Amino acid sequence: PLMTSLTRLCLRDVSISDVAVEALSECRPPIRNLDLSFNCALTDAGIIAVARSVGGTLEVLELSGLTSLTAQAVMAISERAGAQLRELNLAGCKGVGERALQVTVNHCSALEHLNLTGCSGIPADDFYALVRKGGLPSMKRIVLSSCYQLDAATFASIAGQARTREPNGFEIFRLRDKPPGDALSSGIVPNWKPLPAAQLLKNIAKDSAKKGSSGGGKKGKKK
Repeated sequence: PLMTSLTRLCLRDVSISDVAVEALSECRPPIRNLDLSFNCALTDAGIIAVARSVGGTLEVLELSGLTSLTAQAVMAISERAGAQLRELNLAGCKGVGERALQVTVNHCSALEHLNLTGCSGIPADDFYALVRKGGLPSMKRIVLSSCYQLDAATFASIAGQARTREPNGFEIFRLRDKPPGDALSSGIVPNWKPLPAAQLLKNIAKDSAKKGSSGGGKKGKKK
């Protein structure tokens, strides 16, 4: 009885595996909102199982930080859930490439919000598929933060076409340009998992050591 009324499920960063997701999918709950973000052990197998079992009801799907995903998983979701999927978050899914993007554009007619933050596997010119006439007819917003393969001119061109596309323009944006090599500032993107405390402290110590070393060198020169 519980599974038949389960429409929203958050399993964000709980170290869930493909086996567990597949077992859940066998119950075929009518889930509309599912968050599997930052479960790094998840692969295409688990997400494809989700697509097969609950793809017909999914409206919101969060897959941020699933670095092992490839085009196969995204294509399965797009094909199974495209008719009613409104929000799809693929931030940090570096294995997502042009094939997955094309299938998403072709099948997700209800998609309103798409997050492709850090999807470095998509070649710059293939982002033009996002503004293709007739594709993504319901789109309202696309986030392309940390897509460093997009130079300023290409990004401006795509964003401009999105705003003026007929019959419905939409917004494409990113939060900031490429960080100047500072590891501590590069994670400021929406829905991005912060560094673990131990790693953060280690980075701060390393950065402080570098500054101290450069300062000592300058004093030596003065003497």
